[in-house]
Amino acid sequence: MHSDQLLIQRQAKKRGEAWRNACLDALRENFPNQYRDALLLHPDIDLSSDTMARGSKFRALPREKRVEHIGNLFSLVAAFAEEDLGWHNLRVRLRNASGDLGLPQWVAEMEAQIEGEEQRRVVAISPPYSQVKHARRVLVYQLAQKYFPKELQAYAKLNRGDAINPDQDARNVDNAVYRVGAESFVSQVIALLEEKASTLAPFTWTLEQHVDSNTCDDNSNDGSVECLLRPFHPRYRAAVYAQNGDLLVSERIGGEDEGALVVLCSVLRAATNRFAGDKGEQLWTEYECHAPPPVSTFRELALYMFNAFFGASSAGIMDTTDSSNSAEQQAIDVETRELGGYWFVTLSLSRVGGLAVARAIATAKREGVRDVILLACRRSFPRSLQYLFAHSKEMSSFAGEVFSAPVVEMLPDTVTREIQRTVERAESAGPPRPYTLLRRCVTRDFRNERWLRVEQVPSSGSGFECRIYLQKHKRESKKARSNLWGLAQP
Repeated sequence: MHSDQLLIQRQAKKRGEAWRNACLDALRENFPNQYRDALLLHPDIDLSSDTMARGSKFRALPREKRVEHIGNLFSLVAAFAEEDLGWHNLRVRLRNASGDLGLPQWVAEMEAQIEGEEQRRVVAISPPYSQVKHARRVLVYQLAQKYFPKELQAYAKLNRGDAINPDQDARNVDNAVYRVGAESFVSQVIALLEEKASTLAPFTWTLEQHVDSNTCDDNSNDGSVECLLRPFHPRYRAAVYAQNGDLLVSERIGGEDEGALVVLCSVLRAATNRFAGDKGEQLWTEYECHAPPPVSTFRELALYMFNAFFGASSAGIMDTTDSSNSAEQQAIDVETRELGGYWFVTLSLSRVGGLAVARAIATAKREGVRDVILLACRRSFPRSLQYLFAHSKEMSSFAGEVFSAPVVEMLPDTVTREIQRTVERAESAGPPRPYTLLRRCVTRDFRNERWLRVEQVPSSGSGFECRIYLQKHKRESKKARSNLWGLAQP
């Protein structure tokens, strides 16, 4: 078991930033002399990079050009509202205007932090709608249309799915059991189980990477070079529990060729078949056969499917998505790293503790991000994609592209060895990374009697939390006693 005594802990919006901040602060607090010497030799070791889409280099561009670097309409409104109107930290709050009477009528309210004021203020309100997602889309679109019409016209030329007027879209039709846009599909499954088996409530589910106790974990996602160069073929374990985790309802360990969400859906479906009967089967059928909103690329289709499964936000009533977040950062997180002229891109599920589910390799960053989203969608939603490919005229071409587009998942051994040698030469010639410097200090002071272990998980708010432990054994074990040395937070 792990000790609760921490070395250090830090948080940041990106996994790599949290790791870097934790390493740097651990060095400052525990090895001040070595850290000072490192700064004298390598002054750039403490530089913080400006990688945000609204950073200084993008502010210098004309607004029509800046729009091309914005991921969704909410981010467009948030970016320009902060500059032109003084609205900071935009947040959409969803409220049921009808109370407990009749069908729900959702109203979306845009809240903002105004300069000079302590409390948030409601700056815009949408008309009431029966669907949460539709009310939110209308609110964001109306703000863009009112305050930033030129930027909205430039954004519409990109053929994004949220660039059209939601009120002119007649696709919002409720199913009999599955409620499109109301809440995540997983939440609807759990709600149905608790409705049909109220004596066993609450129901919970888990999804994690399965590691055999007799073998080493070769599919970890710690961001190291060794991890990225290894083949990525993890197995996943999913389980459904009742009575707040005291009663195991269904459990399954998938094979190497099964996606994480496929394994999760199998145990959820087994639970609904057991407790919900025909209504549970109807829920699954309507979910797998429902029509997605109009999209212009397979990327938009993939992002919609992940958001529909997990929900567009972690809460059902309030959306606290940061204005700098792109669409894929709602339900999924994409990490990129360049090694030897290749981009290694890993996609993880932010709703499941940053669980990595797909990895793609490409010669360009944009191509790698596209491929990893395609691969993750292919592995996660095969049944829904197969239905769209066979029965939907609008989505057939996009579903077919997801199934057939080639994706590079592993490089030849000769290329892998060359990348390994290149990275080793670069690290020996250039300034050491914060983690490398921290590991050297620990090795020298403890003479290989203590080892570092890094944990990176999504934080309770936004971003990631990085924890660095100091433990007796090199490999994690039940007997290992570890002290937390680093905790990185935003």
